[in-house]
Amino acid sequence: MNHLTHILAGTIMDLDVTIRSSYVPDPVDPDDPRGVAPADAANLLEPISAVKAALGQAPEQDRRELVQLFWGIAAQVPERGRPFATALCEEMASVLDQPHEQGQGQAGITRSLAKAVMDILNAIELADEEIIDDDDAVKIIEWVSGNLNNALAKRPEEDRQELVRLLYDIAGEEQDPERRELALQFPEAVGLVPEE
Repeated sequence: MNHLTHILAGTIMDLDVTIRSSYVPDPVDPDDPRGVAPADAANLLEPISAVKAALGQAPEQDRRELVQLFWGIAAQVPERGRPFATALCEEMASVLDQPHEQGQGQAGITRSLAKAVMDILNAIELADEEIIDDDDAVKIIEWVSGNLNNALAKRPEEDRQELVRLLYDIAGEEQDPERRELALQFPEAVGLVPEE
């Protein structure tokens, strides 16, 4: 797996664990929990299913490498988030038992990871206050964007450029005009390209 794939897999793990572990029932008022409710978290994180689908189309060696990568990332997750990290790893590992379908291999996996990161962050951006508190949404987006940029800063500039190219390609394929506009703004919004 290339470095960009590693960075994007880590970003997916960050998003999954952060969103799923944010839910905390309020002991005083059970109707007013904090964080993202489990059903809403599942909806926000639905783009991860596309990563799993791309993984199912990858050659066996690429599948195994990505699953190992997720397990390695999960081992670094703090204890509070470890059950969620383990669940994501088990979900990805479930494709190892499926028959291989022809696909694009590692390039398809990297593309699906990039699209999932963009789709999840855009879903958080567009989510109603009832789904995720606006302040929490901003914190998650800023934290994940910062981690992504910090990881890319340690790599050659070509990795950042490749991710930006991938994101613009993905945005260009979006059919819905509103979602397309948001997707086209995404690289700038998360600090991958300078603001104009």
